[in-house]
Amino acid sequence: MKKSLESLLRPLSWLDKQVLRQYTKIGRKIPERALYKLTLGLYFFSAIGNSSLGRNYLGLSPPLSGFLVGFFTSSDLWLNIDGLMGRLSSVQDDEERVADNPSQESNKRDNRSIRLPVFLAGAGFAGKIAYDIFSYLKNKEPINLSETAKAGMHSLGLLMLASSMYLKDQDPKLLKKDPFWKRAYNAIRERMRSLIPEPIPELIPVRAYSKLEDYVK
Repeated sequence: MKKSLESLLRPLSWLDKQVLRQYTKIGRKIPERALYKLTLGLYFFSAIGNSSLGRNYLGLSPPLSGFLVGFFTSSDLWLNIDGLMGRLSSVQDDEERVADNPSQESNKRDNRSIRLPVFLAGAGFAGKIAYDIFSYLKNKEPINLSETAKAGMHSLGLLMLASSMYLKDQDPKLLKKDPFWKRAYNAIRERMRSLIPEPIPELIPVRAYSKLEDYVK
């Protein structure tokens, strides 16, 4: 059971690292102090887009919907506060210092467990908007402006929240590796080389020839 669960989670872990790699490239260009101001801003703006998720899709009352969103995202809020107070590094430590700050490490684990689903949900809403616009332009299908506006609001809210989570957990070690597409290209190229046999040089006999001196006596 454990092995089957690990095999199921392995592709998700791989995808999470690919997303983290791109955010790390962005985050390395942002000074540490400015980074947490940015992520805190992203968190608060995301709350606007995410507050009505439960109401729109689960039929929850606005207070309950807002409470659930705040509950599931509180770990990111506390990490942003720790960052502004100088108690957090945006770069992953080689050793988790659980004994030093167990609540902070717990918040990090919570963020790492939900950030990919949050990112994919935001990308899914963005995909719905793109599909609606494509259907309108190609097939003249009418656009439900209310639903499209909701999707846009939720897409921005979820992607902002995911960005806040990823930017605070950068892993520079991922930048030392070639990106996936390059590793895949190199693997395919090496595979093709192994399938194509190397040409065997053909020996060409040297023809006998005569020098001019042989004819001049």
